[in-house]
Amino acid sequence: MKVTIIRSTIMLLAVLAISVSIKAQSPQQYSAEIPFNFEARGEQHPAGKYRLASVSVSSPGAIALREMQSGKVRILGVSADLGTHNWDNPGTLTFLKVDGKYRLSEISTATFKLRMKATKTAVRDVGTIASTQKVVKINLN
Repeated sequence: MKVTIIRSTIMLLAVLAISVSIKAQSPQQYSAEIPFNFEARGEQHPAGKYRLASVSVSSPGAIALREMQSGKVRILGVSADLGTHNWDNPGTLTFLKVDGKYRLSEISTATFKLRMKATKTAVRDVGTIASTQKVVKINLN
């Protein structure tokens, strides 16, 4: 009986140690309430609650955007840049507002940074965009 209790305790401690190490390796997640419809990587997204995270466990890799209401996940790009490591300020989403439409242009967090490439139509209209462009930042939680 004593051996069974010791084995059970050792198994429980091993499972606990493994689960803690797995949790420590899970990527940092950020959330934001975006109050307007927006475009990211050529796709339209409705206003709502979103969660951002690196899909990779190691260094920053593919960055995923998850709409919380529908559960849809979109890969926004691959980040090779490390974030600010400023945990007092978890990060921001930067949008460009052009002609009343919002486009996600940059994600900056404590753990990764990602600049979104402009679509070909946005690049062609550079002359008109510069005069009517507005920058909008939303803080991440």
